[in-house]
Amino acid sequence: MSKLEVPEIPPEIAYEQLLITLKDYIATFMQALTDKFGSEEALKVIRPYLVEHGKRSAEVAAPMLGITGKDAIAIGILIRVFEEHILKVKGEVTEASPDKVVAVNTACVFQDCKPEVCLIFQHVTDG
Repeated sequence: MSKLEVPEIPPEIAYEQLLITLKDYIATFMQALTDKFGSEEALKVIRPYLVEHGKRSAEVAAPMLGITGKDAIAIGILIRVFEEHILKVKGEVTEASPDKVVAVNTACVFQDCKPEVCLIFQHVTDG
C-alpha cells in the first residue's frame, strides 16, 4: 500500500485555507441558486433557513461568550466576534445603541463574491 507524505503546516495557514474553501463553497452554492432561480427568488427561498440558523447560533454562542443581553449591542458584539475573530473581517463599529449597531467593513474574505453572498449573512443576523 502506498503512503502519502502529508506535510505539516502551521495552524494559521490551515485556517486561511479553511476560510478560502468556505468562501468558495458558499459562493458556488449561491451561484447555483441564483442561476436556477434568480437572485430575488433564491434569497427568498433560503431566508427562513438562514434566519433560523441565526437564532440557533445566537442561543449557543452568546452564552459561551458570556453575552446575556438581547438588544442590538449584545447582538452586535456576537456578530463582531464572529466577523473579526472567525471570518477575519476588517472594519469598525461606527454606531452602537440598544436599538441599532452599524459597522463599516473594509475587508472581508467574501468581498469579491456576488452581493447575494453578503446577503446570506444579513439573513443570519436577522435571526
